[in-house]
Amino acid sequence: MVDHTRTLLFIVCSMKVLMSDVTPACFHVELGAMRVVANNAIIIFNSTNYTLTYFGFTLDLLQALINPTFKLIITRWKPDKIEEEVLFNQTTLVCQLVRLSRRFPFMESALRATLLFTNITLKCPIPPARYAIFNAKLGKVFPAGFFYKPNTIVTMDLSYHEHGPSDNVDFIAQVLINFIIKQQCRGGNRF
Repeated sequence: MVDHTRTLLFIVCSMKVLMSDVTPACFHVELGAMRVVANNAIIIFNSTNYTLTYFGFTLDLLQALINPTFKLIITRWKPDKIEEEVLFNQTTLVCQLVRLSRRFPFMESALRATLLFTNITLKCPIPPARYAIFNAKLGKVFPAGFFYKPNTIVTMDLSYHEHGPSDNVDFIAQVLINFIIKQQCRGGNRF
């Protein structure tokens, strides 16, 4: 069993070390693959497009989400090894992202990216509407410095659910993204 509290504390405490030791010139993040699965009674993904360094999509939310939650699992692995390392595993209410961003640097990055690259509201209930992620540049959206280890793949598994009356949980969508982190220079890094 993975101690997620310890992992989260490691990420928070190591942020300054990671960001100071890794310069953007020394690593490059590419989008390896992206998969979207959705409950079409609640949400429809109209288009999903991506290149190696940008991604974007539009979606139609067909009904209001009163109590949406998201679960974010981030793992890191090397193509030549079977085991993966769980770096982050957190479930939270979407509408608490602003509050959590004040406590956790990774959530602060997620909030900043949400506000910068989307028109998605973080106030509940979330009304039905067309929402989009606009040509988000991976280096701005994905805080690679938090997870940097050269020549690895980081998988972000983001699933959304609606918690209804009587503790019913409805699946809304899942987005699975593989980021490839490549080292571009040598020396100067402790990794």
